[in-house]
Amino acid sequence: HWGSSTGIQAAASNSSNQLYVGMSGSSNGSSSRARVLRTNTSMGIYDERGFYYNNKSISVKDLCIDSSGNIIVVGKGDDHPWPGGGGVDTDMGFVIKFNSSLTEQWQKVIGGSSATQINGCSVDSSDNIYVVGADVTGGNGSVVAKINSSGTLQWQRKITANDFRGGTFDCINDSSDNLYVIGKAATGQYGWINKWNSSGTFQWGRTWKTSTTSEEQDFTRIKLDSNENLVISGSHYDGERTAMLMKLPNDGSLTGTHGIFTYAVSTPSVGTPTMDFGNGPYTFATPSTSFDNLSLTSYNPNFNTPTVVDID
Repeated sequence: HWGSSTGIQAAASNSSNQLYVGMSGSSNGSSSRARVLRTNTSMGIYDERGFYYNNKSISVKDLCIDSSGNIIVVGKGDDHPWPGGGGVDTDMGFVIKFNSSLTEQWQKVIGGSSATQINGCSVDSSDNIYVVGADVTGGNGSVVAKINSSGTLQWQRKITANDFRGGTFDCINDSSDNLYVIGKAATGQYGWINKWNSSGTFQWGRTWKTSTTSEEQDFTRIKLDSNENLVISGSHYDGERTAMLMKLPNDGSLTGTHGIFTYAVSTPSVGTPTMDFGNGPYTFATPSTSFDNLSLTSYNPNFNTPTVVDID
């Protein structure tokens, strides 16, 4: 920990079983910086890198690792300069690429003239980077963008109408570089899944909801198993919050009724947003192994055995 508040937001391991961890700190002077830690294989802290901008709050949301071991970190920064200019400072999404030694390669911010945040990232077989998030410029919408390995924006898409308007939380690429995106609708509070090809063409959309409008379905993370089925974690809320784990085929099949849930086809209108994309404002601290007042403490909690309910 450091400062008055510390949160681990993302983690990923490389082919050498080193773990990279993305962390956010409290907004109080130098402690407002975000950090990326690298462990050795025995889980000792190896080194770390902090980045900051004018003591503004910086929230790391996700990180991923490409085939060369580079680290991609994404998130949101408060009151950042809009790359479109005009003197506008607003919440901006950021994308930063580090090499495996945590030396920065490039930094970018993306967003409109109103608040934007990037919540998830993934890489394809050519180390192109895909980022997903939300932007409220011109109406709250779900955002998907592709950036090449050199930091050049390839395309961006935005959905501003239900069923897929709202928050976009995570994404994953399959072996053919198709992109699967999960999120939550702003109106209706249900979960959804989109599939895009690598050129930014929408392939299919699905919603996951119950017949009770007051209930909520939250999708938080998506992975692929060895057969490239979609494995999605999240929760169902009906007055109490219940953990939810789903395994679905990646072709969008098995629509229909599953217990209390309906898995249904939905095709949105997709637009090309006018979000600007430009160089980021961050200062990178000198790599450190001393961590200021950062400390790491071992703790072994006791876990109760959970109750598992199979709804399908």
